[in-house]
Amino acid sequence: MARLDLAVARLLLFVATGGMAGTAVKAAVVTLNPSQDTYLSEHFAGPNGTGTDMVIGTQGLNATFTKNRGLLQFDFSSLPPGAVVNAVTLRLAVARVPSIPADSNFQLHRLLRPWDALQSTWRLRLGEEDWDVPGGQEGTDFSATSSASVFVADAVEDTFPSTPQLVADVNAWLSNPSTNHGWLVKTEDESVGYTARRFASAEGGAGAPLLEVQFDAPALLRITSTAITGGQFCLRFVAQQGKAYVVERRDGLDGGTWTAIRHLPPAEATGEVEVCDPVGTGNAFYRVGEE
Repeated sequence: MARLDLAVARLLLFVATGGMAGTAVKAAVVTLNPSQDTYLSEHFAGPNGTGTDMVIGTQGLNATFTKNRGLLQFDFSSLPPGAVVNAVTLRLAVARVPSIPADSNFQLHRLLRPWDALQSTWRLRLGEEDWDVPGGQEGTDFSATSSASVFVADAVEDTFPSTPQLVADVNAWLSNPSTNHGWLVKTEDESVGYTARRFASAEGGAGAPLLEVQFDAPALLRITSTAITGGQFCLRFVAQQGKAYVVERRDGLDGGTWTAIRHLPPAEATGEVEVCDPVGTGNAFYRVGEE
């Protein structure tokens, strides 16, 4: 049994304990700072995971046009089980620009391998393991497909807009948390100098990266109504399409053995169902759970 409802209907007091409808919480929002972030740099040896900013982009002549890439990871454990993400945006705050800046698109790419903000450098990925190529290899270390992009110019806050790929990344990580390695941030064309920017990091205070996730929470499984009809105690609840349920009964509220009185096969469509049980003597308590 995957989950049991906490709403219990007492046979003798069903009017007081029934009538609690379960509805989906629509468009709930959670905002997250990175669980870890850093940047990989040809110029700054690193590791660079404790600084208040991240250098991302290609530097200028004085730094011999060296490249820099950011790494960001977020913890989604605060989202409820069964949540379905429908929008994701990422805000990065530019803390500093070059004296002769070149404006450019910055991209997010889903990371495919683990890393560590306190270990990772341009060459080193994790422990004694290197990136496939310094800075990360497209296709093995990070996805070749860009999940989102934003045009970065002045020293302002820039927001990567929600895209189907960005939403797909987070939903995939919710389904399989072990694959959540976050995103790599890079300029679209790293051959162009002076695109580098200093972005505030997780240690950067109010300017820290901020991920906003909009999601639909799953419907709560609750007994919605109860009644005694023709010598039967009947309860109702909303069954979700494709899910199977069991209705159980026991004699005591705080103890005793739960006995299944009805197993319901996977529902063909979402809707309210009714389950009835003959009225006996004494007290009876009921609960509904997913199987």
